[in-house]
Amino acid sequence: MLLALLLAWFTLVRPAVRSAAGEAATEAVQPRPTPAGEQEAAGESPGTGADSRPGGDGQEPVTEAGAAGSGGDGSGSTAGGGTAVGGQQSSATIDLKTGTGATRTGTYKVPENSVFGVTDIVVANFQGDEGVMTISFGDRKITTIALETFRNQDYHWVTPIKISENDTVTIDVTCAKPGTPATGRQAPECHEVLNVSGVLSTTTR
Repeated sequence: MLLALLLAWFTLVRPAVRSAAGEAATEAVQPRPTPAGEQEAAGESPGTGADSRPGGDGQEPVTEAGAAGSGGDGSGSTAGGGTAVGGQQSSATIDLKTGTGATRTGTYKVPENSVFGVTDIVVANFQGDEGVMTISFGDRKITTIALETFRNQDYHWVTPIKISENDTVTIDVTCAKPGTPATGRQAPECHEVLNVSGVLSTTTR
């Protein structure tokens, strides 16, 4: 019986065990294909690691802002029909005194062949006068304010308000009652100051 068991081991069981072990080892060392989802997560397309377009290098073409034919918004054009060239920071001050009961106008005129892009204005009523002030850019009324409601007031614009050549920044002041400055004595007349600043550009036609 023992001899029969030994013969069965060597002829049947042992070869089957060796075959199963060999198959398991072969399967363990064979590379498995990577799923498509994992390839995409790694930043690669199946079958290629570069731009699939002819001559592509994986980068999008760059278009310069404001280039001809790029569909710009025309922000370089002026109301006078010219084109603004360059530009530098500029400011102007209007200092206006008005008698009691009177109305006076102070102006700043934009030079010829220029356009003034206004971004900031500061208004001073340092005496505390009473009356009304109207601020205009060309024929556009910007605001009308009561003098007694402020001593210093400022306005700012992200997009400049453009004023063409020979147009004006204007303040119209009607003095109802002069205020009392730091001296403690009532002033003989109203006194307002407007500072306007922005970019002054030359124009070509």
